[in-house]
Amino acid sequence: MGRPNGLAFPRLAVMVAKKTARLAVKRNYMRRVVREYFRTHLGEIALLDIVVRVKKPFIRQDFSTISPEISDVVGKLRKCQKS
Repeated sequence: MGRPNGLAFPRLAVMVAKKTARLAVKRNYMRRVVREYFRTHLGEIALLDIVVRVKKPFIRQDFSTISPEISDVVGKLRKCQKS
């Protein structure tokens, strides 16, 4: 979900429910991965307030599949902003 924020930079909120990952260590890892992706791709992200809700749990071995999914979400946000 993304909405224009009127600022010179995008903002990000990441939510991972206990239902998704029971242990706090796993939830925090998922948050860190999403935040790091957005930090490294800051130039590609529109000036939006973005809320990411992680629905499927993932671990380090799944990172190669998670990165393209996050890229797809960023691409969809860009398309929505242009429309």
